[in-house]
Amino acid sequence: MRMTEFLELSRIKVPLEGGVAVEVVRELVDLLPLPAPECRAQVLASVLEREEAALSGIGQGVAVSYGLAVIKEDLLVAFGIPESPVECTSADGRPAELVFLVVGNEERRGLSVRALARIARLLHHKEFRDSLGQCRSGEEVMEVIRGEEALHRI
Repeated sequence: MRMTEFLELSRIKVPLEGGVAVEVVRELVDLLPLPAPECRAQVLASVLEREEAALSGIGQGVAVSYGLAVIKEDLLVAFGIPESPVECTSADGRPAELVFLVVGNEERRGLSVRALARIARLLHHKEFRDSLGQCRSGEEVMEVIRGEEALHRI
């Protein structure tokens, strides 16, 4: 599975304007193509419940928020780079400088678990994290991701 299979340009925001976890998660949820306000509210509640109003840091300045919801798609992913690092819960205590949101279909969780594993594995590459952190637009983010995929690391 390649990141470009589940992350689209329209679901990338650089910079994220929120200064705290709840605001950042809300911005990322707003990028998702959800059909109605009720669905958006359900997705947001699912993610915030799991996060308990804090981003889940995987370390090294990366956070991945996750939720399950009743959605028509199997998987929805958004990504953003906050204007300023956002506090999160992580083993190394670093705030989040790169933030992913992964929302899986409640009834078909397998794809979301694979996407989470791919994101975590990919972001262990320091050069890739550094390149993403320097991006100033969604287009630049996609270019960096495509470049990484061309290296066959993902």
